[in-house]
Amino acid sequence: MSTTTESWPESLLVTGGSGGIGTVVVEQALRAGTRVLATTSSDAGRARLEELGAVTGGDLTVVEVDLARPGQLGPLLADLRDRTDPPRAFVALSSGPSGGQLEEKSPQDLADLLHAKVWSAGLLASTLGDRLARRGWGRIVVVTGITGREPIDGYAVGAASNAALRTLAKSLSRRWAAAGVTVNAVCPGPVESERLRALARAFDEAGEGQLAHGRAHPLGRLVTPAEVAAVIRFLLDPAASGVNGAEVVVDGGVGRSV
Repeated sequence: MSTTTESWPESLLVTGGSGGIGTVVVEQALRAGTRVLATTSSDAGRARLEELGAVTGGDLTVVEVDLARPGQLGPLLADLRDRTDPPRAFVALSSGPSGGQLEEKSPQDLADLLHAKVWSAGLLASTLGDRLARRGWGRIVVVTGITGREPIDGYAVGAASNAALRTLAKSLSRRWAAAGVTVNAVCPGPVESERLRALARAFDEAGEGQLAHGRAHPLGRLVTPAEVAAVIRFLLDPAASGVNGAEVVVDGGVGRSV
């Protein structure tokens, strides 16, 4: 079984590590003594992550890769296959621009989103999962969005990719379960972040602008990235060994589906 520090695995791969939830996950893991391999698709994201590494003094490796470009994923997959001690857990947080009506998107836009959010997570999970199974322990968590459960108007593309990611997690959950590797999904609702503010127009068009800003939220506020990270952290814990193929909704009561 993997050794852990304060419930974090000894080593962790995080894609989309420079986003709102990602930076919280990376920072907490580094402060717990976890070795972190984090990806980002921009120079600004790299700078943000490297600052976290400097502030925490943690063991951080940053890989700049655009997961929407399949050709850029190859070196990372090869690295995971060749490492003598691969990350013991994987958190998929990658996303892409997904607001707007379907007819407003080009085929390339759709392909880019699926590559960034779904196919990259599946390929990385498959590559790492096989190695973790041979070692007898591992954790994989994919983070999707509430629109995969409850679509909103003007967000069909994002909803479809989120639903695909939910299905991916469920499909992979039985693949390595007997070897001690669990696969689960975390589904945040509206989360306080730069990304949500950027998507506020889509929420407004759907008549949910008040919700997007937290004013009509059951909690009276938006869920924070730290609250989502807490659920991710639990699913990475050895104590969560009985949770597999599950989807944990972290929306503060926004969702109405049963």
